[in-house]
Amino acid sequence: MLLFCVLAVTFLQAVYANNASCSDAVPSCNTSIDYFVYKLSFPYLSDYVSVDYENISVRLNISIPDQQNFSYTLVRCGCEHLLNSTGNETVIPVPPRSLGGISTTEIPFIQQLGGLHLLKVFYEGQYAYNEQLLMRLKTNLTYNAQHFADFINTSVVPSPPNVTFVDTYSVSEFANRTENKLKYFVTPGILVKNAMARAELYKLYGLILDVPELADELSQSIIQSYMDTKEMVASHAKKWPSVLIDGYFDGVWSLDSGVSYEASFLRDAHAAYRYANSSNSPSLSLDQVVDNFRGADFWINLDLASPVYSLSELLQTYKQQNESNVASTVQKLAAFQCGQVWSNAKRYRGESNDYYELGSARPDWILKDLVKIFHPELETNHSFVFYYQLANNGSSTLSLHCPYHNLSTSPPSGRQFVILHVSVNSSMFPIQNALNLSIFPMIASLYGISYDDMQVYFLNPGEDSSSNTLMYIKLSVPSNNVSNALSTSHFHFAGALETILKDNNVSTSVTSMDVTTTAPVSTSSGLSGGDIAGIVVGSVVGFCLVVGVVIFAYWYGHRRAYKRIEGSTVILGASN
Repeated sequence: MLLFCVLAVTFLQAVYANNASCSDAVPSCNTSIDYFVYKLSFPYLSDYVSVDYENISVRLNISIPDQQNFSYTLVRCGCEHLLNSTGNETVIPVPPRSLGGISTTEIPFIQQLGGLHLLKVFYEGQYAYNEQLLMRLKTNLTYNAQHFADFINTSVVPSPPNVTFVDTYSVSEFANRTENKLKYFVTPGILVKNAMARAELYKLYGLILDVPELADELSQSIIQSYMDTKEMVASHAKKWPSVLIDGYFDGVWSLDSGVSYEASFLRDAHAAYRYANSSNSPSLSLDQVVDNFRGADFWINLDLASPVYSLSELLQTYKQQNESNVASTVQKLAAFQCGQVWSNAKRYRGESNDYYELGSARPDWILKDLVKIFHPELETNHSFVFYYQLANNGSSTLSLHCPYHNLSTSPPSGRQFVILHVSVNSSMFPIQNALNLSIFPMIASLYGISYDDMQVYFLNPGEDSSSNTLMYIKLSVPSNNVSNALSTSHFHFAGALETILKDNNVSTSVTSMDVTTTAPVSTSSGLSGGDIAGIVVGSVVGFCLVVGVVIFAYWYGHRRAYKRIEGSTVILGASN
């Protein structure tokens, strides 16, 4: 009887301990039963995550570059006493009863997996965008910690969370400030540069929250959505528009490297970024921004302290910050003059931009936004989630002069299109920067047309100096001048373009060129219909003359031979 009581007390203590650290405890754990039936794999996160399933636990290793590896054992709630622990890993009973968080990028993952009600404490929650979390903070359902030490301060948080999600940049400080008293789970988070891998982060959170099937479903759905959009734009987009990103802050214009998360979106959205092949994050002066991005088609992600909604408001913001030089610089950019300036702060509240919160968990929505910006000709049913275009309206409407023009699909009455596909052995960026300054004036002079009669865009990115950049040049010329335009294209354009680029310090050559026209003439030789007709008639006449000469020679030769035979005494072929 005494032994029974002791066992009963021990069992109840174990159950109480389990209930304190986790929920849904197994009443009687059996190591021969598989408590993790739904298995997750991490093909896109394989550089960061390795997982090994056992019946009552999941061994999980998180590898963070330039930091220590973090080893975890997730044990089924109620099975802790049967776990064979090495002592070198953090043991986390799952699912937990309560959570802590320190980064707003964690919020959408937790919410979508149904775990927001478990958040007991959040660090600087006032900077969150999520309305449900803000309501929980307001009603003290979630405690708002202003310091990491508050997580173990009972006057702020009466009891600590079972496990806290921690980002890689804060792990050391969090561990020190909380005196290593709390269990924390490190996620690779913002270190992940691949959109599909970002979507797979749902699975990591799903392991902790013990909702693997839901996590897998969300992850796969987002990955498929992203891949469908990427394949659609790759198959149907004709242009590669160029883009300037970020903005001027603290004396420099800081841009992302080509291996950054942001640059991967540009690549997948079929947009050309000058530093796509650079592993460094450049910081440019204002003059360098103009030199490198004067001709860029778009400017996105303005990197301002608070959103602005019009071009004039943007200039006024710079002037109010005593940065009139920035205001004058951005007005030199084609993207500004064409009104193609886009902010990612559509979902902005207080000091919170949901692009960096919800966007961290929905890369497919970011890509869909960018495709709609860069390729408006592609019809989609997507509505902007994070981006909006700065307007040019109201009482402070600016007088803009966009250097780029879009010609209609069909030529207007009395005109025809001459279309050049020009391959140039150079990166597209110095060519684009020279368009308005030199190339457009050259074309206008060479063909006798105005800037409004020409359209130029790039069919491939040509992102480095060794690339071949393919240009599409569409010219609207008078119908009675098509033959001259074709002749000019074939015999003068390539040399003129090479000369102009050389004058702009771009040493290059035109490697190939194809010329077509909407006019009903052959363009293989650059000759007009009249020219071709003349050649055909002349050829026929010449052929007839040659045939006549041959016949005359044949007749004349035979006539002379016959006369010689008539005067001879010997008849050829006669027998004696």
